[in-house]
Amino acid sequence: QRTFYKHEKISAEMAQAIMRRLRFSRKDTERVANLIENHMFHYEPGWTDGAVRRLVRRIGAENLDDMWCLRRADAHGRGLGLKQALDNLKQLQRRVAAVMQQDAALKVTDLAVDGRDVMQVLDCPPGPRVGRVLERLLEFVIDDPSLNTREKLLGLIPNCGV
Repeated sequence: QRTFYKHEKISAEMAQAIMRRLRFSRKDTERVANLIENHMFHYEPGWTDGAVRRLVRRIGAENLDDMWCLRRADAHGRGLGLKQALDNLKQLQRRVAAVMQQDAALKVTDLAVDGRDVMQVLDCPPGPRVGRVLERLLEFVIDDPSLNTREKLLGLIPNCGV
């Protein structure tokens, strides 16, 4: 079977160019490009809950149904190993649903702290550093949702290394 490596990157760029030319909204163009660019992941049952949450974050919870459709279409397009690919997708869908029931933080705005807290702890002005610290805190929380308390996150801020 032939494989076009990195086709997702090239295809996403092509879709963006076509959608811009056809005057689709920026939001729709970015959503479609994100789906195309992120559809080539290989799910294994051994993924941690954190890995599943990172996938959901990368795709966007609001885009999951579209991603499942794209993955099914991609599996049908490949033809070989169709049953296994579709079974794997069903398993991932069940896993994502279970992880989403945990109501864990997937966005910076879901954190128990915000930019004002970061600026106060680090005694720094608003700027990119604050955003980088919040992103780092989110990475910690995605791996371990129990860290998403104000007290624990305030304690982690000085150790974010940015």
